[in-house]
Amino acid sequence: MSLRLPSSYRLDFLAASIKATLTRQNYTYWRDTFFRNGTLWTTEVRVLNERVIFTADPKNIKTVLVTQFRDFRKGDQFRDA
Repeated sequence: MSLRLPSSYRLDFLAASIKATLTRQNYTYWRDTFFRNGTLWTTEVRVLNERVIFTADPKNIKTVLVTQFRDFRKGDQFRDA
């Protein structure tokens, strides 16, 4: 019997991002991830069935920090630490 997880868990993405960190390939990995998803600045993935948005877009960062900070929470694990 094999364990099958839903594809929405994206363990492949999680494993690849960890590998990139361990092999000091973060820049290349994230650049390729953003390009593959069709944008240079923002990308969205689902990991372990959670929606995760990564952005380096200055306009998005300004919006989050200045006007919508409370709308973009980091999650319970950051508040409970």
